Amino acid sequence: MTQSDLIAEFAALLGVERPVALSTMEGFFRAMQAELLVAQKLSLKGVGSFQITHTPLQKTRSSSGIVYTPPCNKVLFERRMSGRDDSVRLAVSRLSMSEDEALRFSRSFAAVFSRALKEQREVTLNGFGRFSSVNGRYGFLAEPAMEQLLNCEYINLREIVLSGEEGSLRPGRERNPYRYFLSLFALLILIVLAAVFYWKPLHIFALSTAEPPQRVSGVAAEKAPEATGKPSVQPRSPERLAGGAADSVTLEQGEYTLVLATFRREKTAIKELAPLRAQGITTFVWPASVDGVDYYRLMTGKFSTYAAAAEQMKRLPKKVAARSYIQHVIKRVILHGEKEL
Repeated sequence: MTQSDLIAEFAALLGVERPVALSTMEGFFRAMQAELLVAQKLSLKGVGSFQITHTPLQKTRSSSGIVYTPPCNKVLFERRMSGRDDSVRLAVSRLSMSEDEALRFSRSFAAVFSRALKEQREVTLNGFGRFSSVNGRYGFLAEPAMEQLLNCEYINLREIVLSGEEGSLRPGRERNPYRYFLSLFALLILIVLAAVFYWKPLHIFALSTAEPPQRVSGVAAEKAPEATGKPSVQPRSPERLAGGAADSVTLEQGEYTLVLATFRREKTAIKELAPLRAQGITTFVWPASVDGVDYYRLMTGKFSTYAAAAEQMKRLPKKVAARSYIQHVIKRVILHGEKEL
């Protein structure tokens, strides 16, 4: 089974043309990526479970001296499921499928991938990773782009080696205090950056393009939990919108809006408002919660149709549009930028 055969089988099970099946699967891969970044874990029937693991700063000794290895995040895959299946929820919330369409998609996806992984075929999940054999061992490898998203806080950190001579002074040798100071200073920076990781949330990049992905059929209401009209925590230092824009917006059930970015901490979301408003984009913080995990979305605009939202997305700056996606509103919500609800 090649990658082409996999798409063909998926199209046959869904009863759609191959381009539609390919577009649907590509959209689901992007949904998988966004979900893993925000929830740190993902379980898919027929595939297995993914989880982000963190390796802290490590200190080891070698013949060269003391080696400090910077922290990193990696994607850990297990063939067995860990928790309930997320495929139906993702198909509904991120691909705008109806419940019946999502169930049919989930069954087809599980059937195709279960067979492919059982036969240890090479399968590529664009933007997410691939299943293949490396050195005779079959498993999952995250794509470099995915690894970069997971380790954006550590991208400039390098391994540091402190010579054994810097820890003790040999007879007849003079200690170089400047070399010792610079080594300690570099180590201190490494430790501070590692600590920052635990306090600064991961940015969630919803990798949508300006053109909305094709769906199996129809658009239905999102089933994932939405934010209520009154978030649990209000912005502490709201700014007045530039250009005299309104300080509140009401999203009605059935409308669409553009989500520009998503963050795990409210303070970070509020901080990112200013750059967007400086570009003339009227932006609000939209709190939400999924499976007990709180996160904060930056949204702009309200549209009666999906097509209108997609057209507006084309007008956004390229860097903003690259990480934006269209969100279907399932419950009326009022967002305030100046005062508490």
